[in-house]
Amino acid sequence: MKNLLNPSIINMLLNNDINIKLAVAVLKDNWDDIYDANPIYKRKISVQNIDLAKQIFNAKIIGSKLDFSNYASVHKFIVKNDSFLEDAAKNLLLISFK
Repeated sequence: MKNLLNPSIINMLLNNDINIKLAVAVLKDNWDDIYDANPIYKRKISVQNIDLAKQIFNAKIIGSKLDFSNYASVHKFIVKNDSFLEDAAKNLLLISFK
């Protein structure tokens, strides 16, 4: 059975909220597009972005290049996006493997 999304997340999806765009960028592993859209401000991948991406991933709404349960997938994502990741976000990605 799919995990259901919290109504506030559904509302964010319907309103095309920036946090949804950031979570989808994590899932699609295209954070470079977020950076390229505004190179003056180097937006970091936050814990909130990772948490929201996990919820969307678990609900199986959007396909993902990142598999949060697979160490190799998470490691590859971290290596590619290390300069964009906040330390806390990196720890959240790795916590289930420690």
